[in-house]
Amino acid sequence: MKCPVFKQCGGCSYQHNDYPAYLDKQQNKLHDLLSSFAQVRPILAMKDPFYYRNKVQAVVSVTPKGQVITGNYKEQSHKVVSVDHCLIEDKTAQAIIHSVRQLIPSFKWTVYNEDAQRGLIRHILVRTGYKTGEVLLVIVVADKMVPGKANFVKAIRKKHPEIVGVVFNLNERKTSMVLGPKDISFSGKNHLYDELLEKKYRLSAGSFYQVNPVQTEVLYRTAIDLAQLKPSDVVIDAYSGIGTIALSLADNVKQVYAVESNREAVRDAIFNAKLNNVTNVQFFHGDATEWIHHLPIKEKDIDCLIVDPPRAGCEEAFLKTVETIKPQRMIYVSCNPETLKRDLEILSKTFHVEAIQPVDMFPWTEHVETVVLMSREVIY
Repeated sequence: MKCPVFKQCGGCSYQHNDYPAYLDKQQNKLHDLLSSFAQVRPILAMKDPFYYRNKVQAVVSVTPKGQVITGNYKEQSHKVVSVDHCLIEDKTAQAIIHSVRQLIPSFKWTVYNEDAQRGLIRHILVRTGYKTGEVLLVIVVADKMVPGKANFVKAIRKKHPEIVGVVFNLNERKTSMVLGPKDISFSGKNHLYDELLEKKYRLSAGSFYQVNPVQTEVLYRTAIDLAQLKPSDVVIDAYSGIGTIALSLADNVKQVYAVESNREAVRDAIFNAKLNNVTNVQFFHGDATEWIHHLPIKEKDIDCLIVDPPRAGCEEAFLKTVETIKPQRMIYVSCNPETLKRDLEILSKTFHVEAIQPVDMFPWTEHVETVVLMSREVIY
């Protein structure tokens, strides 16, 4: 057993296995779920499957004796498991969380109690730039009044000069969501930069960005290779986030139209296109299901549709619309094989499932990423 608390902590599920055995479990799960559509290719493993998470969030709590602890919720509960050393979280992020935890008592900050709905500090969130080394620290609080903020920022940046910004995020709601809807202040930057497939990206605290930077490059290269893109192609990118997929493939095609429902992510995506001097990608803010009914191009001109939905998968209404516009090829990037199976049952009525390629994006966990190529005509 590698991690002493993995049975209590909800972060990992397979720390008791060696890596090949874990990969076999994931491969067998995908085979059972998806092999009726097409052969499931061997999972693309991670060379070094540890300390990969570039986004680390810790719950702050106190013991009955009043000691401040940080960690994760026990699986299917709101009991906090104290975690001092995690095998899948970035080491720098963990060190910063430890430092914040040590500083909390010296600033006389109270820790939020969910049952009583009292206290100040709720969560600590750290985002790290894998290639740039930049770090963004977010302190999630339950009250607008945070005493000693300026002195705290000086203290934490003295310990960790790699921190480019400290954000205080307000979350007053009784919710399981970590971030609240509003930042009350920040010192330094309220974003950081990272690089992916030779392009640079600005990341805000709440923007979606894949948590495993090494395997993200493997994932995107796989999607681009499977799509067999040509310089004359027009591509639709649904659920586009901050533009990482759209901008990664832009050099390979004529034009990309991308849609995302998170307004902050769209702002980042537009900025990222300018940052990388990419002019053939156009970003839209909106719900993908609604937006696809009002495409900025003729349906017959769509060569490839790429979707990268959240764990819940695509809305049925969206899939029905995809059936009517019938792009020549479709790439489905999924982080949930169960909802992927559900959606493929609908899409396979219109498309041929040509290839199913798993990528180990989340080593030691229940989750697995899968890239599926579909086409209107058999091409493999």
